[in-house]
Amino acid sequence: MSRHAPRIWSNGILLLPGGDLRRGHLRVSRGRIEEVLFDERPGRARDDAVDLEGYLVLPGLINAHDHLDFNCFPPCAPNRPYTNVADWFADVRSGESDRTIDSVTTLPLEQRLLAGAFKNLLSGVTTVAHHNPPRRSLHGRKFPVTVPRGMGYCHSLDTEPDPQRTLPREIAHPWVIHAAEGTDRRAAGELARLEALGCLRPGTVLVHCLGIDRAEDPARIARAGAGVVWCPASNRFLYQAVAPVELLRRHARVALGTDAMISGGRGMVDELRAARQAAPFLSPAQLIGMATDRGAGILGLSPAKGVIAPGAEADLACFPLPGAGTDPLEAPFTAPGPALVARGGAPQFGEAAFRPLLQRLGLDPRPVTLEQRELWMPKRIHRLFTRMLSATRGWPPFAGLAGPG
Repeated sequence: MSRHAPRIWSNGILLLPGGDLRRGHLRVSRGRIEEVLFDERPGRARDDAVDLEGYLVLPGLINAHDHLDFNCFPPCAPNRPYTNVADWFADVRSGESDRTIDSVTTLPLEQRLLAGAFKNLLSGVTTVAHHNPPRRSLHGRKFPVTVPRGMGYCHSLDTEPDPQRTLPREIAHPWVIHAAEGTDRRAAGELARLEALGCLRPGTVLVHCLGIDRAEDPARIARAGAGVVWCPASNRFLYQAVAPVELLRRHARVALGTDAMISGGRGMVDELRAARQAAPFLSPAQLIGMATDRGAGILGLSPAKGVIAPGAEADLACFPLPGAGTDPLEAPFTAPGPALVARGGAPQFGEAAFRPLLQRLGLDPRPVTLEQRELWMPKRIHRLFTRMLSATRGWPPFAGLAGPG
């Protein structure tokens, strides 16, 4: 990637480990951050440099929970709110929703996976935990986001009669399961069942935890050393309720996930805003942390993920700063989306202001229009994107997308 990647990223407001904000410069080499400079200027202007004056620079966001191939479905919940995920499953497999699902599942699976990947990339996400069976194509060099390998996977206690068989051999290895997804007694008893089965342990990643037993389950999670993925937008859409994140955060590590379009989950920018609405007592730094280094920790990813530091992967999401006198960390909550996103230091797309940069790097940028925003993609990524749009009939994360310029 390095031939088409800026060597110098200068003048941005950088979010550093620990939540510090400083204006600084990055030297990038071979896909990683080589140096973070503050007082020292990176040197003379160069063709492979990008000026980020006026932008907040975050690590590439980490989506701790999605079903990539379920993002070609429209939001389906004809009789919401539900009290348990089993009721939602039954509802969407009936009537008009069932016909819609059948229609979408005729679309090529690889293109549906790409649709979910681009949904994430366009909201600043560079790493996604995909909660469906693994496929080799998810780890290919051309796939638009990084999908971690080797994570243990179980859909839920309802769908897996023997969850122990899906546990990784190493006790601390990440193992992801939907848990307590609902507001009824059935949901409230799931963590106790997981504990009794020996499935609640240090590597366990519990998705949703909407209907936990508030008296007993936080202590269960703490004893096990498990992590929690919070999906407020999806939970609000299906159940008109959200997990008690203020209680969970006192006992567990909590990351942010979008879930998929079918259950009301959109991109990470929308998820951050839903999280703020659901938990106004959390600061912007705390919420962004759930979508960066906290997510990396819960998913057992490399320490090089989710941070801006020497040696870290040069996955970056740049957002235009809000007005003067406003906390720079408000940027992802106020901007329509990221203005520039890079993986391994290589730009994946940028707003019109970054078109000259993409041209200088020899990326032959091509335009797309997304929700009245003009974005420019390197030719290779644009080709992948437009083929996906054609194969999936633009359905539905990109319904407002006006094709290839």
